[in-house]
Amino acid sequence: MFAFSGLARNAQFRDTVAAAGFRVEGFLPFPDHHAYGRGDLARIAREAGGLPAITTEKDLVRLPGDLPFSVGALRVEVEYLEGWDGISRMILSRLEGGSPS
Repeated sequence: MFAFSGLARNAQFRDTVAAAGFRVEGFLPFPDHHAYGRGDLARIAREAGGLPAITTEKDLVRLPGDLPFSVGALRVEVEYLEGWDGISRMILSRLEGGSPS
């Protein structure tokens, strides 16, 4: 795979792709919240050299239409094994304008 991302911590995304079982043959980091343009797409396609490309869901929706390569997105989910009740109460309290208890 050829991976690319525009995150605050791009290396973590690269490591996550590898940990998911993909062989990352190349990686191209962009700044967080990068606005991808045609030049970026040409660079990604050139550096990928025909390899399948993978990015984040966040970056996939930022790509312009008519991509010159195929790209997929790695979905990452968070699962709380314990402590979810306390986190939920804190979030709801903040949304309601209160302080965490």
